[in-house]
Amino acid sequence: MASGDEYRRHKAHLEGEVKRLLYQNEKKQIELNGSQVTMRALKGRIRCLETELSDSQKLVAELEAHRHRAAGLEAINTRLVPDLDSARHLVKLLTTNNEVLLQKIIELGTDATGLEIKTARLTDEIGLLRDALREYEEEKEVEEAVLNLDEQSSVEAPSQRSDSSVVSTSSDFGFAHPEKPSSSLEVPPSAVSEGAQNSKLSDDDTIVLGDQDETQSSDANSEVVDYVLVQNTLADAQPSSTTTRRCVFGTNEISRKISP
Repeated sequence: MASGDEYRRHKAHLEGEVKRLLYQNEKKQIELNGSQVTMRALKGRIRCLETELSDSQKLVAELEAHRHRAAGLEAINTRLVPDLDSARHLVKLLTTNNEVLLQKIIELGTDATGLEIKTARLTDEIGLLRDALREYEEEKEVEEAVLNLDEQSSVEAPSQRSDSSVVSTSSDFGFAHPEKPSSSLEVPPSAVSEGAQNSKLSDDDTIVLGDQDETQSSDANSEVVDYVLVQNTLADAQPSSTTTRRCVFGTNEISRKISP
């Protein structure tokens, strides 16, 4: 009896141990399963970390390259600082020069406007001067033609004009003074030559031979003739196309016009 009870107690104890072990086994299995899940997760994390590590290494290499290039750029910047200052100074000078050039362009535009106005005025004046020059040349040609005609007339027949003038004036003088013979009145040669030399007279020039003075002595061989040249002073010095001469002797007046 005692052995049977002990056997049952021992069996119950063993069964309890088996249950406890099974429970622990299940618990360990659950922990193992959790550990496996954790291990798989850690393996995945490790793979991610390895990938990130590789990327980090690449980034580190790139960073080193950037640092190297930054050091080179820093050296270049240090070397280019004087050039940068020179460039800034040059830009400032160019800006000032551009402002001066702009002001000069504005001034030149104003001067160009004034020059255009002055050019237009000078063009008008040149046109007027050309017209005046053309008129002057025409008048000069007319004057030269008149002078040439006068010279030709004076060269061809100066004595004829003088003789005809003397004869006409002598006859008129004799008619006006019947008590004195006409043969006693002679024009001095100096007066005749003087009249021939003064054939080139301006417009409306008048030659006046004054009357014989009644108080002059009758026994004189020749009569004294007053020979006065009266030149009409005109405001315009331009000669006209018609030249008029008048000889007045005694009461007779001889007019002669020379047309070109």
